[in-house]
Amino acid sequence: AQPMEVPGSHHVLLALLGGTKYDENFNLHYTGPTRFDPGFASLVAAYERGDFEATSSWYLGLTKDPCLRVFTLTDPMRLVIDIAH
Repeated sequence: AQPMEVPGSHHVLLALLGGTKYDENFNLHYTGPTRFDPGFASLVAAYERGDFEATSSWYLGLTKDPCLRVFTLTDPMRLVIDIAH
């Protein structure tokens, strides 16, 4: 993999197993942004690292050591990453 510059002094690699942006026929079905710079107190960046073998990987750029709580919600189904600040 190529080196990647991600803002923040601390980083987390988020691997979404089965979270690919391609369908079963290898057609791209997510065409939205792959870099977010929200400027929050703790989360300063979320950059896509890649999408390979049905796994989408993202780097989260943080301003301090990560203290995370990760869970899912339904209706609609979604992943929640709660970052302490």
